[in-house]
Amino acid sequence: MINKKQLALSLFIGAGLILIKLVTLALASPNDTQLQTVFSLFSMGMWYVPLLFVLLYYFVYSSICYLVLRVITYTLNNVFHK
Repeated sequence: MINKKQLALSLFIGAGLILIKLVTLALASPNDTQLQTVFSLFSMGMWYVPLLFVLLYYFVYSSICYLVLRVITYTLNNVFHK
């Protein structure tokens, strides 16, 4: 069963991690290869590719956070209460 509080927390944490990743990318030097790749994709009219990568990273980060929260909950409920 899905714990709605853990799901909301993992989505919030995932959004925070993506925001941090985007800010570090924006503050990177102009010679950074990731930044040059993003600019070249935008200049070629393929603006949707960086957006898809951001959504993919968001999904992966949120899923990892949810999995970690579920493992912590399982450990607290089943291992320490025996």
